[in-house]
Amino acid sequence: MMRNCVCGKPIPHNRQLCASCILEPEYEGDPIHYGVDQTKWPEWLTDWMRSYQKELNAERDYHHLSIDVNEGIVEAKPQFKLNGCRTETHLYEDREKY
Repeated sequence: MMRNCVCGKPIPHNRQLCASCILEPEYEGDPIHYGVDQTKWPEWLTDWMRSYQKELNAERDYHHLSIDVNEGIVEAKPQFKLNGCRTETHLYEDREKY
């Protein structure tokens, strides 16, 4: 799962900010660089991060459900199962026929 940084850049799922946003601030209140220390982040950024993480968690927890827009019913998505075996040699015995 990919995430987006507060600036909009895509980042890996285990990061909170992109490389350019995580640089140490050049001066007090630098609007572009926030640093690694979350206690020094602006309040709006910590609120945004908390809200975004909650949204990602909800998406992860309910990814197996689908919503019928017309009826408003939530039902489980169909689970597709592979039939047959993939390791047995008989799969290759009649290969010339197909």
